[in-house]
Amino acid sequence: MKIKVKLALYDNEKVIKALIASLLPDNVRIPNGMRISMDTKGSRATVVVDVDGKKVKIDTLISTLDEILEISDMIESSFKMVM
Repeated sequence: MKIKVKLALYDNEKVIKALIASLLPDNVRIPNGMRISMDTKGSRATVVVDVDGKKVKIDTLISTLDEILEISDMIESSFKMVM
């Protein structure tokens, strides 16, 4: 089974750039069978996680998505404190 999850994240452009910069180091050691791609366009970031269910456990996918959302929340909170 193949699974594809697409997250569309919206905020101001500075927050989006910081988010993508924060996520890039996590894309270094991705499990075999998982692919993460990211794209930005102005105030929108799109993160797509593709997995091959035969090679990657669903728990790994859930943990990855949770981490992306946690980082997103931390970045947004940090910017709110500064602004």
